[in-house]
Amino acid sequence: MEKKAIYLDATQPIEKRVNDLLKRMTIDEKIDQMFTTGCNELEPILEKVQKGELGGVSASFVYYGFNPETYNALQRYQVENTRLGIPFILACENTHGLSNPMATIFPTTGCMAATFDEKLIGRFAKLSAREARILGITQVYAPNVDISWDLRWGRVEENYGEDPYLTGKMATEVVKNFQKEGVAATVKHYIAYGLGEGGLNIAPAHIGEREVREYMLPPFEACLKQGGAWSIMPSYNEVDGIPVHASKLWMKDVLRDELGFDGMVMTDYGASNMFKILHHTIDEPVEAGRILCDNEVDMEGCGYFGYCDKFREEVKAGKYPISKINRCVKNVLRLKFRLGLFENPYAQIEKIPQIHTPKAVALAREIAEKGIVLLKNDGVLPLKSEQKIAVIGPNANVSQLGNYIYYGHYDKNYTESCVAEESRSLIEAFESEKKNFLFAQGSEFERTDEEMLKTAYETALASDVVVLALGDNSKGGTYGGNQDGVQTATSQRAVTSGEGFDLNAIELTPVQRKLFDAVQKAGKPIVMLLYGGRPHAITEQLDATSAVLFAFGAGEQGNEAMLDILYGKVNPSGKLPISFPRSTGHLPCFYNYKPSARGSIYQAPGTPDKPGYDYVFDTPKALFPFGYGLSYTKFTYENLQVEKLGKRSFKVCVTVRNDGEYDGDESVLLFLSQRTQRVTPMVKKLRAFKRISLKKGESQEVCFKLGKADFTFVDVDMKRRVAGGQVRVQIENLQENIMVE
Repeated sequence: MEKKAIYLDATQPIEKRVNDLLKRMTIDEKIDQMFTTGCNELEPILEKVQKGELGGVSASFVYYGFNPETYNALQRYQVENTRLGIPFILACENTHGLSNPMATIFPTTGCMAATFDEKLIGRFAKLSAREARILGITQVYAPNVDISWDLRWGRVEENYGEDPYLTGKMATEVVKNFQKEGVAATVKHYIAYGLGEGGLNIAPAHIGEREVREYMLPPFEACLKQGGAWSIMPSYNEVDGIPVHASKLWMKDVLRDELGFDGMVMTDYGASNMFKILHHTIDEPVEAGRILCDNEVDMEGCGYFGYCDKFREEVKAGKYPISKINRCVKNVLRLKFRLGLFENPYAQIEKIPQIHTPKAVALAREIAEKGIVLLKNDGVLPLKSEQKIAVIGPNANVSQLGNYIYYGHYDKNYTESCVAEESRSLIEAFESEKKNFLFAQGSEFERTDEEMLKTAYETALASDVVVLALGDNSKGGTYGGNQDGVQTATSQRAVTSGEGFDLNAIELTPVQRKLFDAVQKAGKPIVMLLYGGRPHAITEQLDATSAVLFAFGAGEQGNEAMLDILYGKVNPSGKLPISFPRSTGHLPCFYNYKPSARGSIYQAPGTPDKPGYDYVFDTPKALFPFGYGLSYTKFTYENLQVEKLGKRSFKVCVTVRNDGEYDGDESVLLFLSQRTQRVTPMVKKLRAFKRISLKKGESQEVCFKLGKADFTFVDVDMKRRVAGGQVRVQIENLQENIMVE
């Protein structure tokens, strides 16, 4: 009896299995592992391999609905009919739920971050990963940890906000829980993707290495070192004139050598083509192949461009080192062994009824309830059951779920129902609870007319309170462009947020401002609901509102959660993971800026009536800063105490008391401010947070431990070091100075 090959022996160490398989592979078999095959094309791929027109598949990608039986048939061919039986990876998007008609749709990542509860978000990842594994999906292109500085960028909605510490904490839990369930997390987009010139997607990032290391790199490092991420996806953009995929500094020196990453790097889809058609750094595809392989970019998606036939010929002729090929292929194989694909390669058809369970739906509801942020309330909320409510606006009759979500309506090949299509709009939520309401559309996102505005005004006039549902629209947007001709001249629902849908201004769209003005004339209290992935500059509308709620893309249960908040069944408790600027001209508006920013010299901001300095007619301060969020109850902070445990170790405690009339949750945020250091410090930075629940009248002592990592900075030589000296500890309105040795 022939001895079982080492690579097929699950009892052997992964590295031993990788090396054994690698030495058995031909050059063709190796390079075949270095690119994905097809997008949403499992049936055509299966047909081709069965006819012998395609040798095999290393990885593929699905965004629409697909038949898991087809996946199993294709995987079975790989395992049973190819020479070495190497299984393939099936990947899918999953920033807040799989892009699949059956999968649970959770709130968008901004809403997740606003909960300030990383364990809660870890539960999302665990449940969503189980749904993925049942379907046969073993890699997800998530989490997205880009730091969002320019809110015009359409992909702000895919990320956790503006803070590297919060982003790292949230994303690390996502990575760990995806991978515990046998699904590879692909952390993206490495690196400095969230600040493109002009707020445009893929545009150059104008940022120095130190700022990249200080602001952009930490969440990636956390995902790798604390989360143990198995995969990384670089960003499309260029940093300092070098496309990131081609950057030796970021791809080799930092990612591989400095951070010690031994996982798989795969291109963002079409990124290698962009070397030629967008960045103009190469003439021929084979040059892209050499650049990618030199920088240990292991897999190309979607299809191949750089790892082309000519590249293959060069390797076979000895013109390109086989050692570099081996290095990349080992990373691909290592991922497949980590996923357990050689032992468990198939979709679990019998478990499909376990997808979109009541438990998963309840979790989507819980995240929405805890992540929606109350920004203003003059006492109009909670609403009273006897009040007649006018529900108006372009987001009143659509369920804003966020980008990268599958809608059957936009898939010509799919006719069955799907979770996204069944999610309730705000007016459907009002109807289901038999609330006393009137409805008027008022406008779409890019159009209105006098009749629509008149109807909205009359509807508001007939009500006691107006609930005005405004913000962004990402329904109909898909990765990198439009779907089914959504963005056309005749469209009545323009996509304003998502990949490829960037805005020149973050104020409400002109027609929404017209609608607001029309409704305001009715003289009724206005509760503004802002849906979508980015903060909007609502300075002009704020004084005329009685309350404002930021919903993000609140998931399939978002409008049910919103209704419970409006009527006081749920006490709002989210806090902003991203600042609200006063206008587009106030960008960037992140809170952890340097001491010389935000009008630090003159400190005499002006107004239109009284011109001043920086700015002449306005203040540079945020309209609503990072960490801001109101409640129906009142929390009091007192008794801040700091105990020194060591030279660079401290225990910080504070007492939080609920002095209001409602039970509620509060997220306690701890900030540090370094007085001086060799490189200019941030004015403050988040270094700890904890979410607590307090009944009315109840108090709780909340304690944190600070250590060496909390006092570090990137020094003049790009090395991270401890900054000694005086540091201010701040929790809410309380401060205490400490000395770090």
